[in-house]
Amino acid sequence: MIGYRSLPHIQEDAQDLDALTLAKSYFDLKEYDRAAYFLKGCCSQKAYFLYMYSRYLLKSLSLPDCWIKDFFMAHMYTELQMIKEALQKYQNLIEAGFSKSTYIISQIAVAYHNIRGFSNLLFGTVLNV
Repeated sequence: MIGYRSLPHIQEDAQDLDALTLAKSYFDLKEYDRAAYFLKGCCSQKAYFLYMYSRYLLKSLSLPDCWIKDFFMAHMYTELQMIKEALQKYQNLIEAGFSKSTYIISQIAVAYHNIRGFSNLLFGTVLNV
C-alpha cells in the first residue's frame, strides 16, 4: 500500500516521466549536456538527481586548458585538414617544452605532407591531369 507521504513523489515522477525518459536515453549515450537540458524544468527527485549528475559528469569530462588539450586539438586539426591551426598548436607545444618530442616532429611532418598532397590534388584538378 502506498503511503500518503509518497504520493507527491509519484505524481512528480509521473509529471516528469517523458522528460526523464528522454534525458535517460541521452545520459546512456553519454550526451550529458543534452540530458541536463531536458531536465531543467523537472521537479521530481529522480530528475533532479539525473540533472545534477549529468552536469557533474559534463564538467569532469571537459578538457582543461593545458598542454594535453593542445596535443588533442593539434591532432584533430591535422585529421580535419586544418593544417594552419594544427601547426600553430604544435608550435605552442614546442615552446612549452616539448621541442624534443618525436611525436610532435612526426605530426608536423604529416601536416606538411598533407599540405603537399592537397595542393597536388588541387593542382591536378584545375589542370584536369
